[in-house]
Amino acid sequence: MRYWDGREWTDHVATAPPPSPVNNEFGRRVLGFFVDCLIFGIASAIIGTPQRLLEDDPVWLTVCTGALLTGTWFLYQFATARRWGATPGMQLVGLKVEATATDINGSFARRASVFAILLGAPGMVPGAGGVALGFATFVVFLFSCLAVLWDRDGLAWHDRFSRTAVVRAIPEASRRVRRIVAALAAIGVVTYLLLMIPVFIRAFEMFSRR
Repeated sequence: MRYWDGREWTDHVATAPPPSPVNNEFGRRVLGFFVDCLIFGIASAIIGTPQRLLEDDPVWLTVCTGALLTGTWFLYQFATARRWGATPGMQLVGLKVEATATDINGSFARRASVFAILLGAPGMVPGAGGVALGFATFVVFLFSCLAVLWDRDGLAWHDRFSRTAVVRAIPEASRRVRRIVAALAAIGVVTYLLLMIPVFIRAFEMFSRR
């Protein structure tokens, strides 16, 4: 059997077009990320419990806790993408991540590294410096995510760096499920911010003493 490739008949099967990024579903990506933050927030609250219980926060404990959180972010992003093609948050909103390069493991590892470095690594820096670094890296990550709104291919900066694309998954989660997940995610984010208030207060006090 021969195939028409758009110019001539050929004996080769036409290759499937690359996946189209979800450049018009920015809200889905944000909601999926909030769900992942909810899951990670619970994990970080558990991991950071010893650090919050101690009045005298030693530097080594801060570094170890931050390193553990960084590794958790990496494993969460890499393992879920490699196993199911999406994080739990992305699955619930009907999205998945696909590698656009032949090195699938490498693409997923680079993507997971961005999340780990920008969102987890600043936790290894103690005191006000860690708070400032965390704010700076979060701003970088925010602009990376917002890039999907003006990028011609609908890709975030970390998508291009890791050679991945976020595409629509089939089947999609129902609208009711998305609303429930959105409510849970909002509760989780607020809870996480409340848990972080003592950390910000302590950092502000340390900064004020200088």
